[in-house]
Amino acid sequence: MVIETASLQALKNFSVMVEEGSLTRAADKLNLDRSALRKQFCKLEDDFGRKLYNSSKKTGIILTPAGEILYSGIKRALNVLMLTEKEMNESEDITLGKISLAISRDIQKYYMSDILNNFMDKNNNLKIKFINSNYKDVIRKIREYNIDLIIDEIEIKQENDKHIIIPLFEDNYCLAFNSKLNTENLESIPIVLPIKENFCRKKITTYLEQNNIKYCIKYELSDFESIADFIKEKPVAGIVPYQIAKEKELIFKSLENDLKYRISVLYDQENLTKSTQTFIDFIKENY
Repeated sequence: MVIETASLQALKNFSVMVEEGSLTRAADKLNLDRSALRKQFCKLEDDFGRKLYNSSKKTGIILTPAGEILYSGIKRALNVLMLTEKEMNESEDITLGKISLAISRDIQKYYMSDILNNFMDKNNNLKIKFINSNYKDVIRKIREYNIDLIIDEIEIKQENDKHIIIPLFEDNYCLAFNSKLNTENLESIPIVLPIKENFCRKKITTYLEQNNIKYCIKYELSDFESIADFIKEKPVAGIVPYQIAKEKELIFKSLENDLKYRISVLYDQENLTKSTQTFIDFIKENY
């Protein structure tokens, strides 16, 4: 097989180049000569018999389809090695473990704060790395074994026996607004929604359209807490989860045909170490 002859260091260096977006920046980061690094990648292309990337001063590094596949495979392989080291450490002492948890600021602060604090109090030597990133990015990272768990609104269905989804709780969305607004006609007032890339945004706009609610989008913000803070200061309305509207002391009213904010935990069965299992068991017991 080609992969048996390819240098592990060259594969690692290839992933660095992709992440840096430039051969020059990768060479600087690795403290290697640029031409020597280029020779490594030329050999990789010769070994695999495929063009892996293109580069120019204007666009930087652009992976070919084969390069995309190789980069994804390298990331999975390197993360599996890190996972193996983690399992070895935890086999001797679970407190040497570290949990990587992808969770939004909204969920962490308004729904999971007490549970997370209680877990850390009872397992005070276990480290938790909180990751705030966009949904597509964290789904990719869990497939590459780069994170242990996601707590969020889960868009994907359970794809196979490896990907486990456990429902945790649900809340209702509500229409929150400034006290000076007349909310009888949403079309006449500015409304704030999550940014288009946000999974919640798609669900909210679909709900509005299916219920024949006309609306005028004027602002897009990245998270519900930012939306709630904006509503408090400006003459606008927005759709946010009930718990956040309540905590922010906003005026709000329920939506007909309740729109649900459903939160689940997602993990990969193959990426389950003692520390991750301990965390999952604690969450299940307390929800």
